[in-house]
Amino acid sequence: AFGNAKTIANNNSSRFGKFILVKFKENGAYFGASIEKYLLEKSRIISQAPGERNYHVFYYLLSGADTNLKTKLHLLSLDEYRYLQSSGTNELEGGGDEAAEFHRLKESLRMLKFTGEIQDSMFTVLSAILHIGNIKFEKISGGEKVQVSNLKTAQVIST
Repeated sequence: AFGNAKTIANNNSSRFGKFILVKFKENGAYFGASIEKYLLEKSRIISQAPGERNYHVFYYLLSGADTNLKTKLHLLSLDEYRYLQSSGTNELEGGGDEAAEFHRLKESLRMLKFTGEIQDSMFTVLSAILHIGNIKFEKISGGEKVQVSNLKTAQVIST
């Protein structure tokens, strides 16, 4: 959810690299492995190619958050976030129940011992990213200065 997104070629494409280190004893017997993730495609947050989407987790959050969480995070509808509109598509080919995926994500986090408080913090950061994309600026006369033109959005981010 956090590192995968819809691309033209794949509805669930990993947008990061993985390095798998397999460990062996001197006698050749396997004794462990580790996976390192790197090169997250950060530019996808603000812009996606036509027909592609942002990271799944944003759609899961907006589709699956209950009324209390939506209110707490000041969540808007999917089509009101600039970071989710740059590609012109928000639909997955073949559908998909993103609300159910959000609940699966929360359950997976719980199984990994992420408390409800930590999960709320994670979702707060995700919602802040979406709201930051909606900040608008306007020029101030008499120089090369700007100011935020939609103060309500800035206030939501700062809370």
